[in-house]
Parts: sequence; C-alpha cells; structure tokens
Amino acid sequence: AKKAEKLQKDLEKLADDQDDLSKKSKEENTKEKQEDLNKKFEDFQKQMDDLQKDNEALKKPLDVPQDKEAEKDIKKDQQEATDDLEKKEQNEQQKDEKNAQQNAQNAQQKQKNASKKMKQMSAKMSQSMMSGGQQQLQEDASMLRQILDNLVLFSFEQEDLMNTFKSIQINSNNYGKYLRKQGSLRENFELVDDSLFALSLRQPMLSEQVNSKITDVFFNIDKSLSQLSENQVYKGVAAQQYTMTATNDLASFLSDVLDNMEAQMNSGQGQGSGKGQGMGQGGQGGMQLPDIIMSQEDLKKQMEDAMKKGDEGKPDEGENGNKSGEGKEGKDGIGKGSPNGNEQGEGEGNSEKMNGELYQIYQQQAQLRQALQDRLGEAGTKGEGKQLLKDMEDIELDLINKGFTNQTLQKMMDLQHQLLKMENATFLQGEDTKRQSKTNTKQYQNDVIDQIPTAKEYFNTTEILNRQALPLQQVYKKKVQDYFKKDHD
Repeated sequence: AKKAEKLQKDLEKLADDQDDLSKKSKEENTKEKQEDLNKKFEDFQKQMDDLQKDNEALKKPLDVPQDKEAEKDIKKDQQEATDDLEKKEQNEQQKDEKNAQQNAQNAQQKQKNASKKMKQMSAKMSQSMMSGGQQQLQEDASMLRQILDNLVLFSFEQEDLMNTFKSIQINSNNYGKYLRKQGSLRENFELVDDSLFALSLRQPMLSEQVNSKITDVFFNIDKSLSQLSENQVYKGVAAQQYTMTATNDLASFLSDVLDNMEAQMNSGQGQGSGKGQGMGQGGQGGMQLPDIIMSQEDLKKQMEDAMKKGDEGKPDEGENGNKSGEGKEGKDGIGKGSPNGNEQGEGEGNSEKMNGELYQIYQQQAQLRQALQDRLGEAGTKGEGKQLLKDMEDIELDLINKGFTNQTLQKMMDLQHQLLKMENATFLQGEDTKRQSKTNTKQYQNDVIDQIPTAKEYFNTTEILNRQALPLQQVYKKKVQDYFKKDHD
C-alpha cells in the first residue's frame, strides 16, 4: 500500500513537471528535457509492473489499479511531443522560423495532453486506493473487534477457573475436570493466536509486539498446566494469575491498535467527501481531531513546497547600465529595471502564482481553525484548546502580512506538535476503564499458601529468641537470675 501511494505521488509530480515544461519558452522547451520526462514515465511503468507482481503474490491481494491503455496514450503524446521538438530544432537550424514555431506549438499541445492524462490517472489511483484501503481497513477492524471479544471472554473464564483452583482440594473428584478445562482454554487461545497471525500479515503494526505478548500467554498457560497436573496447586494458581496479566496486556495493546484503525477510517471519510481547496470537508459530524491533524500536516507540506518553488523561481537581476531602462525579463513575466538597471525583475506571472498559492493556504488554515473550534465545542473542551485556536489565528495573520516565511513555517510545525499532544491526551481521557490492564507491581499473595509456612521461612525470620519475661513466681525468678549469674563455660 505504501509503495502504491508513493507511485501515485510520483505520477502526480511527473504530471506537474510535464505541465511546467509545456509552459516554458520556445528556447527552454527542448527535446532533451522532454526525453528526460519520457524516461521518468517509463520508470514509473516498470515500477507499476513490479508492484502488480508483488501484489499478486500476496495471500489477499490489494486493489492496485493500472490503466494500460492510458499509459499507451501518455507515451504516444510524449513521443509525438519529442518528435515535434526535434523538428523544431531542425527548422531553426535551417532558419525556417515559421515551421519551427508551428512545431513548438504542436509539442506544447502534446505535452499538455500528456500532463492532463497523467493527472487523471493519478486521481484514479488515489480514489481507488482510498476506497480499497477503507474497505480493507473496515474488514481488519471488524476482525480485530471479534478477536478482542474472544480475548476478553478468555480472560474472564481464566479468572473464574483460577478462583476455583484457589479453593479446591487436591483429592476433589472435580480436580481432573477443572484441569481439562484449563487445557480447553489453551485450545481457545490458539484460535485467537491464529486469527492474530492472519491479521498481522495485512497489518504490520501488529507483528512484533503481538508475538511477544502471545508468547507470554502461552508460557504461563503451559506452566499452569504442568504444575496443576503435578498437584502443585499454589504454583499453578500463580501461573494462572500471570496468564491473566499477559492476556490483559495483549488486550490493551490490541485496543490501541483498533482505536488507530478507527481514526484512520474517520480520516478517510473526512477526506473522501471532496478536496475542493485541497482539504476534505468531512461528513455531517464535521472533521474529527485526526482529520484536522492530517490536514494540518498536508498544509505544512504545501507551504514547504511553495517556499521551495519561490526559491527556485526567483527572478533574474536586471542588466547593469548607467541609464534608466528595462531590466531582464523575470521568469514568466516582464521585469522593469531601476534607474541604474540593478533591481530584480518582478516576474509578474510567477508572483501571481505565488500569491494564489498563498491565499489558498490561508483559506485552508482558516477552515482548519473553524473545524477545530467546532470540534472543541462538541467535546465541551474549553481551556485546553483556546491556545491552539489562537496559534492558528496567528499563522493566518502571518500569512496575510508576511507571506511565506521560515518563522511562519516553524509556527506550523509547533502547532502540529501541540495537536498531536492534544490527541494523545484525549485518547488517555477516553480509555475504557471497564477492564484496564495494569502492570503487576505487587507480589502475588495467595491466602491458602500463607496458611502453611515453610521451615525455610520460619528460620529466616529476624529473631527466634523470645525475650519476654516468663510468668514465674518470685522464688523461681530468683533461681533463674542466680543461674544466669553463674559461669557455665
């Protein structure tokens, strides 16, 4: 899924590069640059083919769309653009400016067609992965809920059985029956283990930690079976207690994973309603906190990209001269020189594009602030979120007054960090306290075993000698004192 998402992003960038090349001047739009884009698209096709092969090898393949016909059309447009650019260069060498101009226009049209088709293909990939990923996530979340239910049921049954063994006599007629029940519980847990293994193949976040916790459960179950079968009831009960602790740890971890899955599903629904200005409007309930965090992250990346473009597209300096005059043309626009011809060309076309991106990011930031305000209102949260809303408003003002600056970008990064802290705090407050897992910080105390102190415990006490005065009559007390005064060595 990650590789497919990366390829979709690569294709989207390639479409932008192709569109940018089509807007270059006749001198800058060259055959070599087009051939470079042709090669990048061929690399994209090879990676898509490799992804399809890897996907087919999975036990449960993902839905990875690949439109071969669209790929052929794009390659055709790119090749025709390359041919037209080659003809343009040949006509320029022959001083045939008219045909060279026509070739350049034809190449630009083919380049625009290729860019448009790439964007359409990228959008289809994104939509398909979103719907397919949502469906897969829903199936996995449903399966994990069932596993959690079975795990909680196992924990309750193990607790009941442990309490039974605490009070049972070794010579009881039911001892064998309860021992067999412990074996049945182990078989039930094996089913949980199998289900988790199948789920971990599709959800990598499960694999390592789950395996460790499952090993703890099996170790203690087997230990309890071994000790109970040898009539070591007290040790067997202690192993059952550790089995429950390991089970509850596993249930707590899986509950966290399920919460993350549900947050991802909510996020997908929020973004799936449309991206009018680059941000989904969410459903009827508004954006959830995970949606806002992801959208804020996307907004930060948009600003970083815009700042990079601004650095790359700085207008050229005007030609030096002693007279007032026009400087060199800025990129995509006309630059006016200063009286000495030293100032930079303004690059009006490029400046308009930057202003458009700036306003778009400002709008999205304002929408996110409103979404957070609505969300805080629904949750009844007041003091905690006020500072976040103020930080968002400060960013909006900076965008209007200062434009794209490193200081504003840093504020966005700080805001993202505070939102993540808020999400974590919200999660901790909302934890289900019905059956929480807690680390065992006390030694396990068994009331039954306390009734039978061992000799080792007896002789390890701090002092056995009783120094209290004996209840003796006065005559005998005197004899005892006389005895201790004598030298008996």
